[in-house]
Amino acid sequence: LKAFFDLAGKEKAKIVVIPAPADAEKTGEEARKPLQELKPLSVEVLAARDRKQADSAEFTKPLAVATGVWITGGPKEDLLDLYRGTAVEK
Repeated sequence: LKAFFDLAGKEKAKIVVIPAPADAEKTGEEARKPLQELKPLSVEVLAARDRKQADSAEFTKPLAVATGVWITGGPKEDLLDLYRGTAVEK
């Protein structure tokens, strides 16, 4: 986590956390906390509920300025089913 934080820009990092679809309910403070403790500039959580949302320009705005994206893990098939071919992937 520390190596990721350093590569993302340390105190200037703008981090986006993408939780596994099964963990989408764990958004907010629980998903942010480990990274916020390192004191980056910002931490946002993007947890799409469906492919339409994942393909929305409004939803993906934080990715345009992110210096690092942390994907929490989970079954890769679930992540691919939700995000493959969407604006999140692009």
